[in-house]
Amino acid sequence: MSLCFREYYVHQYSILPVLDNFQYTADYAWQTDMKTVQDANKKMLHQEIATDVAFMVGRRPNQELIRAHKYILISRSPVFCAMFQGDMKEAHSEEAIEVPDGKPVAFRELLRQVHDEVAGEVNSKI
Repeated sequence: MSLCFREYYVHQYSILPVLDNFQYTADYAWQTDMKTVQDANKKMLHQEIATDVAFMVGRRPNQELIRAHKYILISRSPVFCAMFQGDMKEAHSEEAIEVPDGKPVAFRELLRQVHDEVAGEVNSKI
C-alpha cells in the first residue's frame, strides 16, 4: 500500500504530509525537534510514549510500575532478548513483569542507560 499526498508540511528536520482535517501539534510532531534517535528514545521512555512492556519493581510499599519498550530492550540486551523472544513466560504475557528484588531508582537508571546508550555517573547509593 502506498500513500500519495498533494501537499507537504515542512518543519525543521521533517517533511510531513498534509492531511485533511488534521493539525500537527506538539503532541503529534514532537519528533521534528529530535536531532538524534537517542533523543527520541529518551523522550519516549520518559513520557511513556508507545511503551509495550511493564515491570512491577520493588516490594510494597515502595513498589513502582515502570514502563519500557521491548524493541529497545531486545536490541540492547541478550537477557531481555531471551526473555521476550524465547520460551520464557514473559514472552507471551500481557501482565507486568515482577522484579521484587529490584529498586525502582536502579531499574530506571538501567532503562535510561539502555535507551540513551550513554553510561552516565551511577549513584553509588542505588
